[in-house]
Amino acid sequence: MKQRSGFVSNSSSASFILQLSKMSDLQIYSMLHREEVAKNLNFEETEIMDLADWQVAEDGEFIRGDTGMDNEAMGKFFKAIGLSNNAIVEYDGD
Repeated sequence: MKQRSGFVSNSSSASFILQLSKMSDLQIYSMLHREEVAKNLNFEETEIMDLADWQVAEDGEFIRGDTGMDNEAMGKFFKAIGLSNNAIVEYDGD
């Protein structure tokens, strides 16, 4: 859970929840090792850094992620690893 205190200007955030049972082993690996995979997929260095900013954890049923800054890199990464919409329980971002 994200908590903010005080005044925050020009702030945005993004989050997602993915259902493991609807993902392949390769997609799960890719999400948990996204920087390495993104390099192999020839993502730009700035996109790889954006992916590194995401806090991602797997709990046995879901992969959950969040970041303090909304960015397009994660949406692009979802597409690059072939993640289907039915695996995405929730996605609040670009």
